Amino acid sequence: MEQLLFTVPIMALAIGFTIWNMRRSKAAMANMGPMFLTFFEQTGYRNPDMPTAPLPMQAEAAAQKYRAMFAGGSGNTIIEYVRDMNGLVLRHHMTYQQTASGYSMAAGWNLALPRAPRAGWHIAEKRFGSVGLAVKEAFTNVETVWQPAYATRVSSGDPEIDARFQLYADHPDIVRHVLAQPGLKPMLLACAEVDLRVLHDRVDFSDPLQRNLQAGMGGALGAMAAGYDTNTMLQATIPVHARICDLLYLSASVSA
Repeated sequence: MEQLLFTVPIMALAIGFTIWNMRRSKAAMANMGPMFLTFFEQTGYRNPDMPTAPLPMQAEAAAQKYRAMFAGGSGNTIIEYVRDMNGLVLRHHMTYQQTASGYSMAAGWNLALPRAPRAGWHIAEKRFGSVGLAVKEAFTNVETVWQPAYATRVSSGDPEIDARFQLYADHPDIVRHVLAQPGLKPMLLACAEVDLRVLHDRVDFSDPLQRNLQAGMGGALGAMAAGYDTNTMLQATIPVHARICDLLYLSASVSA
């Protein structure tokens, strides 16, 4: 009886909190234009199909796509933004697609390069491609598709970098020099999860589970605390977008 008396108030609070959050979510969804206007102003992003349109028009178009994503429907959603990085085009994308075998998702940033860099390199968390990750995913319905961009695994010569990351490159000596450039290491270590590739025509940063954006919200607990308040959640991701955009530009600059 004592357990029942304890459980009922907790359940009532949980139900009340859920209802309150849903009402707050509906209000936020109805007023997403101003929210995206702030987001575009602070990130420099634009819609790729209307990059020169006035910002209020761009914000409302983004809000409509966001509402449609949460409303369901086909189950296939692609959200993409572009911005200028000192004359280079940077794209951010989030993709959710139904497939024959289930569901796939991808997210990330890429920066187009005007010419091939001196050296291509790839730095990623050590667990990617590991046996441990494969065993862990065997007990879930999640499968990570990952492989290194280059054949040769090298050491950066930095114990802190090598302790966390695996590094692949086509010219190891040049890449060690690149990673030693001021500012690059702190940016890498500040990311919640890293999968960064410097390729011949672009720099890619992959974040399919959006761990970096979630970290900007304070992690899973922070996202839960924000509840359904999309305004709070979107605002919290702005510094993450800024940091990763800067990381891609710096990676391109030191590799040029």
